[in-house]
Amino acid sequence: MGGPLLTAVAVCSFIIEAEPQGLIIQTENSQINVMEEGDAFFSVKPSAAVKSGSWEFQDGIIAQWLGPNFTLHNDYKDWSELFLPNGSLLLKSVTVSDSGKYTVRMVPETGNESTANITLNVLAEPQSFTIQTENSQMNVMEEGNAFFSVKPSAAVKSGSWEFQDGIIAQWLGPNFTLHNDYKDWSELFLPNGSLLLKSVTVSDSGKYTVRMVPETGNESTATITLNVLDPLLKVQNLNLGAIIGITSVPLILGLIIGISAWLIKRKACGRKNSTQEQEATNSNAKANDPSAAIGESSAATYENIPRKQKEQASKSLDENSAYMDLQLQDRSVYGQLMRP
Repeated sequence: MGGPLLTAVAVCSFIIEAEPQGLIIQTENSQINVMEEGDAFFSVKPSAAVKSGSWEFQDGIIAQWLGPNFTLHNDYKDWSELFLPNGSLLLKSVTVSDSGKYTVRMVPETGNESTANITLNVLAEPQSFTIQTENSQMNVMEEGNAFFSVKPSAAVKSGSWEFQDGIIAQWLGPNFTLHNDYKDWSELFLPNGSLLLKSVTVSDSGKYTVRMVPETGNESTATITLNVLDPLLKVQNLNLGAIIGITSVPLILGLIIGISAWLIKRKACGRKNSTQEQEATNSNAKANDPSAAIGESSAATYENIPRKQKEQASKSLDENSAYMDLQLQDRSVYGQLMRP
């Protein structure tokens, strides 16, 4: 007879290990916007324990660590900090040149290396926003066109034109509206925001204010004064000028004649004074020299003789004259007595 059958039972145990999950590096922000001279904090959180890691920027190493030990490289020692075990990085007083993509690499205790990227945008301090005006004041004849030319120093987000506490135009980006009674006779030119008013009247004179809000920065304003001139007033001013000109001609002529007469009289008085001074000098000379007085008397007597007689008296007798043979008879009393 056969013996009892022996049955062997084998038990196998299977242990199924889960595939290791890949290391995931969570970032608080994939992009950081910081004003210049501000601090940039690259906050990261790995999904598992990290054995080693590093931070890189533009192919250069900023920081490295192995376990609890780390080093800072290049020129980052004085203005950067590394926070372990997470591996977050802090950069202090960043500048525009620090903008770019930063990469963190981590190697877990088990598993493969993982990376994450964070982009840093360092914004420069906004410059003072200004609105340039071609003219601060405009003079336009009535029924003419007034063009308010403006130029903002940066991109504008929104703006408006105002006159006497009323809105003429408003805009937001490329969209704008014209208000009140300006729709039919005004135009707005974007993106600069210049304004055109057509066929203006005297009542349109005054101060116009433009307000603009830039993409970055504070609102700025500019004011332009419009003077609308009345043509009739201009003609009246011209007529008044002509009247003043015509009236002033006789006055100018009278002034010239008066000055000329005064100069002539002054010259004549000068001559008279000179003659009197000369006569006084001659009188003094006569008083001191009697012969001079006699000579002058003789000359004066001679001057009283007619010119013809003077010439005969001064003319010498001709020797061949017929009158040379005549003998003058003595008709005196003495002559009578001497006759036989």
